[in-house]
Amino acid sequence: MQIGKPAETGGTTKVTGGTGSAGSDTEPPRPKLPDVTYGGYNFRFYSWDIDGWRVYNDIFVDDPTGQDSISQKVYERNTRIEDKYDINITETREYYSKYAYIIQQNTQSGDDYADVLISHGWIIPAIYAFNPFYNLRDINYLEFNMPWWDDNATESLTIDGFLPTGV
Repeated sequence: MQIGKPAETGGTTKVTGGTGSAGSDTEPPRPKLPDVTYGGYNFRFYSWDIDGWRVYNDIFVDDPTGQDSISQKVYERNTRIEDKYDINITETREYYSKYAYIIQQNTQSGDDYADVLISHGWIIPAIYAFNPFYNLRDINYLEFNMPWWDDNATESLTIDGFLPTGV
């Protein structure tokens, strides 16, 4: 992806992903994941919503019928993942004004309510105090050296070796 510099400096700045092998010219890189299944586990996303902004549609689509082509592809991708790993991808949406409060309540009570939080950047400081984060660097198979990760974001979001979020 190319992002232009301000007009007075000219040129472009290239935003790069990880330095991992991109594979052959015809075959896209693939993560090195184990061949496992999860017995129908409900893999739960918890996201915020604000008046239909659809911030969650790149992760979860209930029904692609009548949807745009991107939503159809998201649905197809999720179906392939569900079939391959024997999981069910689910998503719970909460209105943005209640989102941080629900995270606080569930985290402080020890409830197992979500596997992934989909948060807007401005909400992260509000939920950080409740410690709902894992260090993504400690999770096997994320491979931050691969090209689908934004190197600048990964480096910038890491605090003393702890990476609570990714882009």
